[in-house]
Amino acid sequence: MKSQVERELKFAVPESFVIPQLPPAVGMRWTAIESFDMTAVYHDTADLRLIRWGVTLRRRWGGSDEGWHLKIPLSGADGLTRQELHLPLSAGSAGFVPAELADIVTPLTRGERLVPLATVQTHRSPIRILDDSGQPRAEVVDDRVQVLDASGAPVTQFREIEVEAWDAERDTEVLTALAAAIMAAGGQARSLSKAAQALGPQVSQPPDVPAPAFPGPSGAAAVALAAMFRTHVRHLLFADMAWRRDLPDAVHQMRVAARRLRSALRTFAPILDLPGDIDLEGELAWLADELSRLRDTEVLTEHLDEELADVQAVEAPGAGSEEAAELLRTYLANQLANARNGAIAAVRSDRYTQLLDDLVALAADPPVHPVGPCALVLPGLVWTQWRTLVKAMKELDADAPPDQWHRVRIKAKRARYAADAVAPIFGGPVQRLATRLALITDALGTGQDAHVAQQLITTLVAQPGTSAAAAFSLGHLHAREVTREMTARADALEAWPAARKAAKRSRLDGQ
Repeated sequence: MKSQVERELKFAVPESFVIPQLPPAVGMRWTAIESFDMTAVYHDTADLRLIRWGVTLRRRWGGSDEGWHLKIPLSGADGLTRQELHLPLSAGSAGFVPAELADIVTPLTRGERLVPLATVQTHRSPIRILDDSGQPRAEVVDDRVQVLDASGAPVTQFREIEVEAWDAERDTEVLTALAAAIMAAGGQARSLSKAAQALGPQVSQPPDVPAPAFPGPSGAAAVALAAMFRTHVRHLLFADMAWRRDLPDAVHQMRVAARRLRSALRTFAPILDLPGDIDLEGELAWLADELSRLRDTEVLTEHLDEELADVQAVEAPGAGSEEAAELLRTYLANQLANARNGAIAAVRSDRYTQLLDDLVALAADPPVHPVGPCALVLPGLVWTQWRTLVKAMKELDADAPPDQWHRVRIKAKRARYAADAVAPIFGGPVQRLATRLALITDALGTGQDAHVAQQLITTLVAQPGTSAAAAFSLGHLHAREVTREMTARADALEAWPAARKAAKRSRLDGQ
């Protein structure tokens, strides 16, 4: 499957519109390309779940890039930049979406069938913009478009200019200059894609999970909870689509979203009235566990590879570090394969689809008691998580057993996530508390990773067939992990006083 990042602008223009040239100072020359005809069949669910998220799926023939195209907005981008995935026409006929593309959008469709909903016929006249060295920098296309409904009946026709950067990151300035010239000549910026114009007024409706809008301290707590849940459900859905596209860090982002949702359910449970037949906390814990096995193994593999390189650098050639490396990599490769298969099975299960449906419903309309404004209701609930952490920290010292440190880590994460959840409402002092808690949870996470690494190394040393030389090298590695664990513990304890000061200044205790 081909993939590229595109950044394009669209402009509505009248039939009499003349495309302007760029000013000579911009240093570009224009080359007209032969015109051609294209036909695109757009697919979506009956309730337009994709296009309402800004996602388009089409099968297009005619032109140099004919085939199946799936366009997905890039997270954190400006709305103009999207990732486009491409499969050939042979991947499926109209009405039969290729499985690879259908799988990617499953978090948005959640079992709803993808069907052809509109056809767009376009006569395209392209112009390529070249720099002084003859390198392409952008393309301007003049499109005359006719839209047909699912029955083939004409719906509307219009003329549109599209401007696309050749390189989405490099050519932003060229794109801006072209946009300014077209608008100065009378073009009107248009945000709707051809698909959106083809599919009718329903495309202007919000997606299943609307964008979050946090209130201020005097706003309703119910509105705040809706914003919290919407933030993390949206995060989960798009992180899932990123993982299905094999993008880096995606499984980690899925796990974070699941954990934050679970934390919010726990922290704000006193003002929630969830149906008794839905165990969202339990289902999110199941999902996080399935993802954790994969993510933790990925992190452990990467870290131990680096540590082994250091051990090998100080050992004599032919020493046991090479055998130790082979033992570790073989063991972790098997663990990684099993964890990946388990995570894939989980996110393709009916159980996961049902969880997504339940989370979308929760984000759309959280069942919150009418309890009053944020300033009155939320601080005490967050402070409860903080007090629980304070009690656990009082019982902790550097030599406490690993399971006690792990329990403290869980409580620290709950306190951190609780502070993070209300920081958009209460602002800087609460955000600073969340930042201080993040330093502690990061240190505690490093310590836990080091403890898990020690357990793995101990298992391999005791394994039949491990030579004395390999065991010796593994012993070096074990000692390094012990040091890493104790250093992480010291870092967490050192960061604690600053967190306590930040908590006092946050005023979450009502003082």
